[in-house]
Amino acid sequence: MAASASTSLLSIAACNSQPQSLLTLPSSNLVYAGHGSLFHVPLNRGNPSPFSIPAPSNSPKISCLCSIKAADNTATNSFFAAHADGAINLFLSLSSPPQPYTPADHTVTCAASLQTMHSTILACGTTDPDGSGVSIYTADPSSPPLTLNPPNTSLIVEALDIFVQSSTIVLVAGCALARSNRIFVFAAPLDPPTPSFTAVGSLSGHQDWVRCFSSTTALANGNVLLASGSHDHKIRLWNFQSSKEKVDSVEAVDEDEVDVDALLEDQARLCFTVGDDNIKVTLEALLIGHEESVTSLSFNPSPSLSTQPTLLSSSMDRTLLVWQMTDSGVWMPVARVGSAGGIVGGR
Repeated sequence: MAASASTSLLSIAACNSQPQSLLTLPSSNLVYAGHGSLFHVPLNRGNPSPFSIPAPSNSPKISCLCSIKAADNTATNSFFAAHADGAINLFLSLSSPPQPYTPADHTVTCAASLQTMHSTILACGTTDPDGSGVSIYTADPSSPPLTLNPPNTSLIVEALDIFVQSSTIVLVAGCALARSNRIFVFAAPLDPPTPSFTAVGSLSGHQDWVRCFSSTTALANGNVLLASGSHDHKIRLWNFQSSKEKVDSVEAVDEDEVDVDALLEDQARLCFTVGDDNIKVTLEALLIGHEESVTSLSFNPSPSLSTQPTLLSSSMDRTLLVWQMTDSGVWMPVARVGSAGGIVGGR
């Protein structure tokens, strides 16, 4: 496949070995963490070079970067940076001074953020070995965060994503649990100034830790498509759609004994109601192509509604795969960068 543009080494980015230490802003700036410092690279310049971003002095290692989504699920130029000591800072722009939030009790390893008309919501997962659940900041940055956990479960959170479906805020958490490697789903109405999240269920199928998410709303039908990647080498695409009628969903009781995909084929995996919204979640596709753990996922940031979305995935097998849906509705890898190997499409 012929290259459409030349590439060059800009800088040594993400050199602190953290999986969420690099992000791209709509302003065509690449932001990355070098250790306790932040840098940005303007990608729209002829000879881009890194610039430092003002940050607190003597900051410990940066453990996580998180861009802030708008309520229409598009990216903004604001972002959060979290440090190994639990410190969290909000950057409204590349030149603005950091705004401190109440520190987390442990190192923040993953985060997701959404900006509504009323507030900025920040969800964090930490290294707490006892499973501290999801920490939610929804109002005053100086107030302690709230903790989300499903009933009778303490989550060790590995990945987070947040998006708006109709008039509902949906938060998903990928976890590292001994037997139940589910995607836990929380939801809240969009309108209140301080959203109150509740656990609404979970999505089964992954056979190992869920490590990464990416979501897109650039679909002609108005649905949200969520991609989840796991240590099981697989990517799952979940379709979140608003339904006028309530539909009962079915969940496997014991994933060790039941083929979840065969049992629930063409059925709703999860249905929940928030206010007037009835949201149904189905499995869109199972993408098989990587030979090791899937480490990151990214939908193309601003695709046209007239075209199918494109998904980029990376893996510990040292490959990048570009996925697209064919005219027949099957997701296939259309490009591979990295080590050679066989690839199999999604169903």
